[in-house]
Amino acid sequence: MKKMKRVVLVVLDGVGCGAQPDAEKYGDVGANTLNLPMNVFMRQQPTLNKLDLVREYVENGGTVVATYLLGYVDESTLCWLGGFPGDGLREVFGVTASELDTLYPGEGNRAIWVKSSQQSSIKDYCELLQPAEGTEVVAVYGQDFYSGHAAVTHHVFGKGHAYYIGARLDDAGNAAVLRAALADAKVHLRDLPQGVEYHCRESENARYHFYINTTQSAVKVQVESGADLLSGKNVLGSMELKPYDACAIEEKVK
Repeated sequence: MKKMKRVVLVVLDGVGCGAQPDAEKYGDVGANTLNLPMNVFMRQQPTLNKLDLVREYVENGGTVVATYLLGYVDESTLCWLGGFPGDGLREVFGVTASELDTLYPGEGNRAIWVKSSQQSSIKDYCELLQPAEGTEVVAVYGQDFYSGHAAVTHHVFGKGHAYYIGARLDDAGNAAVLRAALADAKVHLRDLPQGVEYHCRESENARYHFYINTTQSAVKVQVESGADLLSGKNVLGSMELKPYDACAIEEKVK
């Protein structure tokens, strides 16, 4: 079996990130941290089916996050028999979705985190999950006839981790799951103000840190010390970004 790099594979309906179009210029082809095949209600993507990448990712130490409606039908829109997610994914995620509760507009539910008692709002979809033996229940539903049943799960498979989100959580709920998954994958997270993007590129002699303020308000950002290539000024540890402003900090590497 081909040895694979650590991978975080996220299957969500609204994260909005993936491979960058300029990856080839920087030697990053095939090394994305987040690889997002969107909306896998139908399991027909050749990279998932023929190469069985989800199983290989996790068995070799990768971290996978998937959502409700995963693997319901095959490429002919025929339902997989034996339960969902089909096509062998139940073994990877350690969970079976036995029923789907669709909520009307204005209706909702809530997810309660088992360890922290954090609560997140839910709308639109709630899958009733049956965790397999050894699968950790991360969050449970807070109301309706399935109150107390699993809403988010975590399963160790091979050397890796598989998270399953059984409901349409709010942003804070999705962020909590992703932070746990990224921690398992040993991916460092930056503590940034809301609405600030961060990107980094490296050369032999320097690292280039890009901060982009996508909001209508000025924000203070903790940055690396170095020269801001956009303003020509030297920066020492922090700077203020005006609305829709950006900076590019060059950090010299010894």
